[in-house]
Amino acid sequence: MDPRPPTLAWVSLDEAGRIVHDAPLTVLHRVWRQVDPGDRLRFLTEMLTPAERRAMCLGLDEEDEGSKNIIGNSLPKKDHPMLRCANVYIFDIETAHSADACLYCAGSPECHAGETGKTHDYEPIGWNNPLALGLSIGCAFSYRRMSVEWFDTSALEQIITRWVAEQPLMVGFNSLRFDGPLLQAILRNRDESLYQLCDAFQDLMGRGYDILDAVWSADPVRKFERGLNSLGAISVANGYGEKAMDGAMAPRLWRAGRIAEVLNYCAGDVEKTRRLFEQIVSTGNLLRGDGQPITLPRPAIPQEISG
Repeated sequence: MDPRPPTLAWVSLDEAGRIVHDAPLTVLHRVWRQVDPGDRLRFLTEMLTPAERRAMCLGLDEEDEGSKNIIGNSLPKKDHPMLRCANVYIFDIETAHSADACLYCAGSPECHAGETGKTHDYEPIGWNNPLALGLSIGCAFSYRRMSVEWFDTSALEQIITRWVAEQPLMVGFNSLRFDGPLLQAILRNRDESLYQLCDAFQDLMGRGYDILDAVWSADPVRKFERGLNSLGAISVANGYGEKAMDGAMAPRLWRAGRIAEVLNYCAGDVEKTRRLFEQIVSTGNLLRGDGQPITLPRPAIPQEISG
């Protein structure tokens, strides 16, 4: 009869038959492979600190902790092994006007409060009017070039033409429903000769990777739950820091001439999106705003430029 106590995981018998207390790491080694792989991942996700998670999953150094945005620290300290020279762009845009700005004069709601002699009633632009929202600035990070570039309305045709020619994987956060359609609308409104380019860009965006869309598809029931799926909430949950400001402030700062603040804010969102994307590529998982993990599909990474 085996004298070992069957229910005590923290003790074992030495060669002389004496009971010894096992170290926690010894116990972990003994039972680890008996644990379901999904439970292992959840355990690691919960136990690792944000810095440890980044170091293990993304290949980053502790000094990256102070990196706040792409302008201040434009390139990763180490390139991601699965994305080295990959034909992938991470991008984000800022609008020229806020969704609550007046459709007729672009003024804020406060400007219309109690005004006399007004020539029009206040009507907000809303989120479904891309031409009225406009584009102030866009930022794109290229893994193949390991560099950042900026674009505005004057450079929009040039950069979209290049993207369509290179056929990269376009990665964003809410890019499928917002960023991409806004850029298409601006370009399509410019000239009929650009319709074919817009259609090609729409097709390219449809084959891209939208992190928010992936989260919504994985859990459609909770897609609009407050504080759960925003870039800021997910970034904080995964240890990549808070957003620099409320996105609605960016257009107002831009109009006030505080351009550098908007550039840093846009670059910061690109940086957060990049880190989240790299985590998805590495692990297929993210933490949401409530701290709970969600499994997302890993994208196919194009390594060569088409054409």
